[in-house]
Amino acid sequence: MLKQLERNATGTHVVTTPENLQQFHTFRGQAMAGSDEERSAFMSKNFATESALTLTQRNGLMSLQDQMKHRAAISAADDPRTSRALRLLQPDLVAAGITAKGGEDNRKDYFSFVGSLQDQLDQSGKDHPGKLPSMEEVRTIGAQLMQEQVTSKGIIYDTREPSYKLSVPSEESKRIAADPYWAKRGITPNDSMISRIYRAEQFKERYGGAAKAPATAAFPPNAPESPQ
Repeated sequence: MLKQLERNATGTHVVTTPENLQQFHTFRGQAMAGSDEERSAFMSKNFATESALTLTQRNGLMSLQDQMKHRAAISAADDPRTSRALRLLQPDLVAAGITAKGGEDNRKDYFSFVGSLQDQLDQSGKDHPGKLPSMEEVRTIGAQLMQEQVTSKGIIYDTREPSYKLSVPSEESKRIAADPYWAKRGITPNDSMISRIYRAEQFKERYGGAAKAPATAAFPPNAPESPQ
């Protein structure tokens, strides 16, 4: 935000022209009526560097990005990045039997995957500003989420669970629930929220580049914060 203010103060004044006005409306149309691919690209774009646009146009597009990110943080159904990734991962999901069809247990399993996927796409946006994950990168994230982890050692066999639905040990659940983050916001975290934070932390530990430090809760775990 400070860098943007500095650019606003020192940058060359740009006047409205038919060309940048058309470009502005094209970007808005992309955000509001485009495909998942186009809307995802819009959310990933860094408009602070669009020197051909006026300050008002840039600010308007960044405000629209913030609105889309806010809606995405509330519901994965409103996140075009997640919709795009699910479409790219469809063959992998079918092969793994991850589907919302076939009963309540299947639905819970599917939505656990969707929530974890959204968290890692948020982190990807933080790690690589302005860059939309490629198909290969999305499939890598999907494969990492489906990768089974050993959760307990047994005499005969080990207990394993995929990363996206790891069970939360009771001590870890208590730690996350007791984080001051919740009290400051007047929130009582439910089991689903605690699970997403724990799984995001475990994803970071295994694959790097995800989730807040364990001492600090946040929900959704990796959602970019809008500038104040």
